[in-house]
Amino acid sequence: MSKSIEQVTESLRRHCARAERSESDVRRLLYRWEVAREEWDRIMETLRGDKFVDNERYASAYTREKSRLSGWGAAKIAANLKAKNIDKEIIKRAIEENIDPAQSRETLAKFIRQATEKNRSKAKNDYDLRARVFRAAAAKGFDFDEINSQLNEIFLDI
Repeated sequence: MSKSIEQVTESLRRHCARAERSESDVRRLLYRWEVAREEWDRIMETLRGDKFVDNERYASAYTREKSRLSGWGAAKIAANLKAKNIDKEIIKRAIEENIDPAQSRETLAKFIRQATEKNRSKAKNDYDLRARVFRAAAAKGFDFDEINSQLNEIFLDI
């Protein structure tokens, strides 16, 4: 490692100030920068103490962004946060506080309508079309029961 611990910490402060980062994001950088493992906890404590890293704040921002801008469902958001070693309770709170169920249903309905039109020419029959749309919606992280409910409504209309 060519940088001192103070330089690494300052670089991480600048990095975290530009966008929300999880603790696992910071640890991944520490690994990539080849910082000695015995220094990681001290650096993390400094960043947490200075409020540059906060998994709860990160989970909330991530949930808002992915649900509103990317159109993801709660299951996909939760899986991605879990992959970043965010605590289950933090994930649960972030989803409850940042995903409006009515807005999520509306996003799902719009997605299903778009996916239906996109896949209509590729599908062999209505069953194949429904299966394609279901898989696409499930991959976006929406609840299976909600997908089924929306599909039943839409497929009655066509």
